[in-house]
Amino acid sequence: MELYALMKTINERKSTVLITFLSVVALALTLTNITTPTYESTARIFVTPTAAAKDDPNGAWVRFVQDQTKSYPGIATSPKVLSAAISDLNLKTNPGDLSKKLSVTLMTDTMWLDIQARDSSPTVAAEIAQKVSAHFMSEVSDINKQAGLPSLVRLTMIGEPKPSAAPSNPQPRLNLLAGGLLGLVAGISFAIIRDRLDKTVRSSRQAKQRLADDYIGRRRRLRPLARRFTSGLAKDQKPSQLPT
Repeated sequence: MELYALMKTINERKSTVLITFLSVVALALTLTNITTPTYESTARIFVTPTAAAKDDPNGAWVRFVQDQTKSYPGIATSPKVLSAAISDLNLKTNPGDLSKKLSVTLMTDTMWLDIQARDSSPTVAAEIAQKVSAHFMSEVSDINKQAGLPSLVRLTMIGEPKPSAAPSNPQPRLNLLAGGLLGLVAGISFAIIRDRLDKTVRSSRQAKQRLADDYIGRRRRLRPLARRFTSGLAKDQKPSQLPT
């Protein structure tokens, strides 16, 4: 469809476009209002070498950290760590469900670990992130002691989790923008479909155009029939009977 024809269709079907647009926007706002807000809070843990590691001329602590930190996300979401956090906060949940509210991101290039918690309450999300981080650091220390490993790294919480002022989901502005774009596309699409299916003649110009289209269409359909008829007639006639 050419741009002129598209604009003409939109102008003629502007009520369809407007109703569809407003309906989709209203649906987006309704879904936004009924969605339970989710808040996020993140604790950042930094990995640094201890005095014993700095005295190692071979730099063994670097290789040790690279190998050990690969297990940190699993330790942070382990049942032992999460059970301790649940007990401290008196949460009515279990380690399996609590793990679904956590995201643990290990950034080996910068040697830090982000533990992010999500909850419908910003305060609870911050408390979960703080308790899980504290028990995680304690568990790493206990594992090293039980294994008799040298203390070459120190875990320090450099980013205290704080209650978020705004929810991470839903995002009203983003949902409204997405609803507006979707409503506009849907409205134009419905207008084009209605225009194609509607055979009502609304003006003299449309009547002339419809008659012209019908005339051209009939000529195109009858032309092959006329050719076959003429061809068959010529074959049935004898050479002497053909017109000169």
